[in-house]
Amino acid sequence: MRRILGLIILVGCCLLDAHAGKIVVQGKAANYEGDSLVITYEPYQVLAKTVKQTVPVKNGNFSFLVDSDVPLRVFMDFGKVPVVNTYTIPFPGIGDSTLSSSGFEFRLVFLYLKPGDKLKMVVDCNDIKSSLQFTGSGADNNMFVNKEEWILNSYREKVLRNYHEPVYFLPDNFTQAANNRLAYKLHFLDSITKIYKISPALKDIYYWKFYGEWATARINYPKTHEMYTSEKAQISPGYFDFVKDVKTAEKGADKGLGYFYFLNGLMNKKYELYGDSTVSFESFVKSTMQGKALYEYMAFRLGSKYSQEAMAMFEKGTPYPDLAALVEARFKNMKEMLPGSAAPQIKLLSADGKAFSFASFKGKYLYIDFWATWCGPCIKEIPSLIELEKEYHGKDITFVSISFDKDADVPKWKNFITKNTMGNIQLWANTEGNNRLTKSWNITSIPRFVILDREGKVVDANAPYPSSREIRGVLNKLF
Repeated sequence: MRRILGLIILVGCCLLDAHAGKIVVQGKAANYEGDSLVITYEPYQVLAKTVKQTVPVKNGNFSFLVDSDVPLRVFMDFGKVPVVNTYTIPFPGIGDSTLSSSGFEFRLVFLYLKPGDKLKMVVDCNDIKSSLQFTGSGADNNMFVNKEEWILNSYREKVLRNYHEPVYFLPDNFTQAANNRLAYKLHFLDSITKIYKISPALKDIYYWKFYGEWATARINYPKTHEMYTSEKAQISPGYFDFVKDVKTAEKGADKGLGYFYFLNGLMNKKYELYGDSTVSFESFVKSTMQGKALYEYMAFRLGSKYSQEAMAMFEKGTPYPDLAALVEARFKNMKEMLPGSAAPQIKLLSADGKAFSFASFKGKYLYIDFWATWCGPCIKEIPSLIELEKEYHGKDITFVSISFDKDADVPKWKNFITKNTMGNIQLWANTEGNNRLTKSWNITSIPRFVILDREGKVVDANAPYPSSREIRGVLNKLF
């Protein structure tokens, strides 16, 4: 089984010798006033967790050692300073406009570290782009990842792709912009790798990064447009035809977390477009993917969509026992999510302070919506939830929304449910209840929906959204 061991901090000027599995970094940061530095690293490994460590800094000098047998994506945080960003944005049919916004410049340095690397870096925190230099093994890899960030992820570029284009561009214009951006990024990749001799694995990572960002942007365009404008994008009936031709890699673990988010979005959209509501998502994916890529993806998805069908893929006889061992170690404590498991005993409160628990609703099926007032996707589901409740009015089912707003935001939650038409029963879980539910049902993101039976036992701990096409088929099977 692959391993990621803890970060070992080294202080002083002496570097330990690096050997296979060990990564050693030594740095000098001019104009850095802190006495410590936050290092965040993400292993290129399925189910690996992001790790944060604090490195001591003395007179700008720091060093650290990581013991790992997989490459790492590392973020080094040298603080932030106020800045005014001024940039030019094109408006269709109008022309260019110059805009300004106040914010912060985050002083970040990025690293790509391979087992055995022995790297030195120098940087002036007042001018990172001009001063950053690397020497030693992996020097070109690390110069590349920073150049990519500076050139392709400028403030203007982020505004364009994340807000301006989805809001102001019509579907055809948006598609052309996305296609042009992909072509530019791939040209950039080919051109800069003639300057920096980066590893083939790193070039592959960035190829799939750029390709995945392109596909994700096009898939998400209609929802992003509606989220910002409250108006549906006027897409043609064939807008999503490109989805069937989006390609995937033969394996994804070595391409990083971003690749799996792209793959998950793609599989969800394919299931929405081409799946059958009588066939489970897991069965659909198994019909469209194969080999290790399939198993890596299902292992990743278990983190947010735990299911017995997916877990069964990693039982005795699986073709990838090492991956199965990782899955068992990560998800063995999630038995409470399985059908027939009793719901956790927690206290829930209504806006007027009345106490409830899941036992309060025994005798009827329960469709639970976990949400918060700060969660945009949660709020987008409210109209569909209201419609669903009306459709099943009089049936043997109760609809309950449970807010995960923080204790300090209870007044905000009360105000929201008072001012907006919500329809169903509104309850709130305090920090203790929130933590218990999060652990029992692995609620890593919201909105999240759960179905309980008449006895308060789990029917589906990852129930379909109210807006999904399969939710009615799932609910109809209950009666």
